[in-house]
Amino acid sequence: MKPYISSLLLPVLFLSFPDEVLEPLSHDYSPPAEIKYHPKATEMTEIGYGPFVRTKNGEIVTVNQTECLISSDEGKTWTSHALFNYENAYEVRPERALICTRNGTLILAFANNIERLNWDWDPVIHDSPNAKLPTYAVRSVDGGRTWEAPRKLHDDWTGAI
Repeated sequence: MKPYISSLLLPVLFLSFPDEVLEPLSHDYSPPAEIKYHPKATEMTEIGYGPFVRTKNGEIVTVNQTECLISSDEGKTWTSHALFNYENAYEVRPERALICTRNGTLILAFANNIERLNWDWDPVIHDSPNAKLPTYAVRSVDGGRTWEAPRKLHDDWTGAI
């Protein structure tokens, strides 16, 4: 039997800042007094905050905790499809990654909130020692209408995906 080697590559962003940007701020930031939106923008409260990808056929796809949402009319209407075949086994956390490959395969990487254990945040070390928050990957080859069974990548909590 040959070992399985994944071809999944997740994008990573590295940033570099001048030293003066990294110095502590001398004042507190507060939210802006007014948030201005483009006049043609409309809020999509029922959809959540993404991530959003566009499929090869032009549809917009996003996910929430348990569903994949697909729009074929630029976000005016959405159809939902189950991400998982198992109820109460998986719950996608807000920090997740969704990509559409060149060949149209959707790949979702997520932390499973249902398996979250030993969460005891220590503000001194900015960590939760012994925390468990497994990361999974799941894929769809039909634009998000059906999804393969999730594959666990690891058990440890690693922060945002």
